[in-house]
Amino acid sequence: MKKILAFILFSNSLISFSQENEIALENLIKLNVGTQGADVAVEIPVAKRLLVDVSTGFGGYNLATRSLDGYEFSNKLGLAYFAKGELKYYISRNRRSRKDHDLVNNAGSFIALQSKFNNNNANYGKIILNEFHFGQQLPLSDNLLFCYHVGLGRISNLDYTYNKVMPTIGLKMAYVFGGF
Repeated sequence: MKKILAFILFSNSLISFSQENEIALENLIKLNVGTQGADVAVEIPVAKRLLVDVSTGFGGYNLATRSLDGYEFSNKLGLAYFAKGELKYYISRNRRSRKDHDLVNNAGSFIALQSKFNNNNANYGKIILNEFHFGQQLPLSDNLLFCYHVGLGRISNLDYTYNKVMPTIGLKMAYVFGGF
């Protein structure tokens, strides 16, 4: 009985210690500009290491047809509306804290699932891109972030029933307006 009680107390102290070191994620409102175009985003923590990042904006065309694949940002096509949702799981915030790296504005490395709906013009169809990626959100100042990700995604043209698996990459700068 004493061994069981000692084990429970020891286990509880380890769990309590690890919970004290968790660095809380923040609610953020930000403006992103990057390879996807420009958008307004909101980050909402749903757990200690998990947050939802939703955004909407305008940018280039995601193309997925039998003759065209990829992304195009040009004057001839104009701008396309997009909406994006991302579920980020942070994997390095405690390590960043131990190394005295800045944790402002949800800085850290993450793995994520992202879905992006792109409303192209009628010639190119409506596109949905689902992807799994690794990325980092790095502070450049109190209100400025550099973000990138690399991964693998499946692009689907909803109008022309065309699908393809392809590599994905994203780069953006973000201005953080603050929390809510």
